[in-house]
Amino acid sequence: MYKEDQRERKNSQQILLDDRRVIRLLAKLSLPAMIGLLVNTLYTMVDMLFVGRSVGPVGLAALGISMGGYLILTATALMMGIGGASLVSRQLGAGEKEAAGRTASVSVGGMLLISVTLGVMGLLFFPQLASMLGSDAETYPLVRSYLGVLLAGSPLITLSTVLNALLRSQGKVKASMVASIIGNGCNILLDFLLIIVLDWGVMGAAVATVVGQSSSALFAFYILSSRRSAFSIRKGEGAPFFQLFGRIASLGSPTLVRQLGTSVVTIVVNRSLLLYGDTLAIAAYGVIWTLLMFFNNVHNLSPTFPKS
Repeated sequence: MYKEDQRERKNSQQILLDDRRVIRLLAKLSLPAMIGLLVNTLYTMVDMLFVGRSVGPVGLAALGISMGGYLILTATALMMGIGGASLVSRQLGAGEKEAAGRTASVSVGGMLLISVTLGVMGLLFFPQLASMLGSDAETYPLVRSYLGVLLAGSPLITLSTVLNALLRSQGKVKASMVASIIGNGCNILLDFLLIIVLDWGVMGAAVATVVGQSSSALFAFYILSSRRSAFSIRKGEGAPFFQLFGRIASLGSPTLVRQLGTSVVTIVVNRSLLLYGDTLAIAAYGVIWTLLMFFNNVHNLSPTFPKS
């Protein structure tokens, strides 16, 4: 009976991915993915809400300055996540489940390798990094408290993005959405506890973000490790590690370039505001940028009706 249930779930999953009714399939797969994206945008918004209330403009400026570094981590995670998910989807479509499991394991392993390298290098050369991002003597201690924690937790932060992409690669968009909601829920609760109750300031916001992303990654890994997953994240048949890593990075490179472009723009604006303005200007820009990203995602979720 159990094996029959397993086969039935796999067959229904395959029918979903093979569905020729494109409009229906797009709605079924894209809506949960967009909701998950919208929820992920709330991480920065919630952090700024609590930090602005507890710390003030200098804390908001520190978060805005740190955003340039955080976007670099996000860019590498999206590269490995989207590149790996794209290749996994092709392999699953060809019925190559062993190869898909191998690709997934390389995506995860490669991301851990990149994130540990970036985290260690960022912490070793943090004064230079903070200066490049636009920090000054007033904001440096808070940037150190916030971005330093994010760099230390970079493997967990980036792993959440990759694992959620691997869930979507096999059509499990609802599970990916739930993972995002779990992570953001933890982030909101911990922001209140660590920033408002315990008065940890920007460090509390960073810890809440790392723990929230970790809980999202843990849930996604649980689904991917269960029998409900179309593949198993383990060493299976497939290309050698670095050959497969190159293919994944190549597929995800357009996303990497786009995200790095956003990071560069953020850094240039923050440095210009530091040169021609003050801390309050950087804080205002950080809030406006976060609101713009949020409402842009809300707009993308809105239904589009044909003109009469």
